[in-house]
Amino acid sequence: MAGEWEHVPDTLRFGITFGQQIFTPENTDATGPLPSERPYAAWLYLGLGVIADHGSQLDTWVLNLGIVGPSAKGEQVQNELHRLIGSDKARGWDNQLRDEVGVQLLYDHRWRNVWQRRMNGLGLDLSPHVGF
Repeated sequence: MAGEWEHVPDTLRFGITFGQQIFTPENTDATGPLPSERPYAAWLYLGLGVIADHGSQLDTWVLNLGIVGPSAKGEQVQNELHRLIGSDKARGWDNQLRDEVGVQLLYDHRWRNVWQRRMNGLGLDLSPHVGF
């Protein structure tokens, strides 16, 4: 019947991610451990994601599998990038966290375009979200 709510089926999307995050202390000149600062570490991961598009809302689930430690190659990537841009080498990578396998399960619920405004060819929208 016209005027009644019609159920629009969800659109499912799938994605694959590959990433690396590198963490270093503030003092990258020190060669010894710095107990009061963040330790050297890298996180190298592969992720699989599912997004359920409900029209005005999105639900996203991501499973990341990876490794932290020397096998994540943070030292090599950071110092090669520093070499390319002419920056000093980080000297404390011998103190990085040891190899450990990591698993992350991420969830995000997003309300799309709760508020929108267009001005002079630019757009602005508010899309709040919650997750873990």
